[in-house]
Order: sequence, then structure tokens, then C-alpha cells
Amino acid sequence: MYEAQYKAYLDEQAGIIAKTLIKGRPCPVCGSLLHPSPAVKSESAPTKEELELLKNGCEGREKEAAEASSAAN
Repeated sequence: MYEAQYKAYLDEQAGIIAKTLIKGRPCPVCGSLLHPSPAVKSESAPTKEELELLKNGCEGREKEAAEASSAAN
């Protein structure tokens, strides 16, 4: 779950950067002066805050599972 949302978040960054592209000016990522197919900003990608909450929740559950496994031994 977290990995998929993290990928969506990273893909969203490309859309945000693409909105700043100016014809004839270098791309801040690759330096190209041509921008034939810029990324499109998605409205469904998580925000940084949502991603952090998801990450913290996953880490908390992993810790609980490790503690339960240790207690079972």
C-alpha cells in the first residue's frame, strides 16, 4: 500500500515540475530545451502529509508485528 502511494507521490512531482516548464528554457530535471511530452499533474496522488501518515501507520504496524513475533518465541 505505502509503496504504491509513494510511487504516485513521486509521479506527482513530475507533474508539478512540468507545470513550471517554459518553452526554450532548460528542464530543471534533464536540461532539455524541448518539452514534447510533459508529465500531467494528477489530482489523485497523495500529498506529502498524507504519505507521511501512511508511512507512520505502516511502520507502527510493522513494529507491533515484530514485537508480537518476539513475544510468541
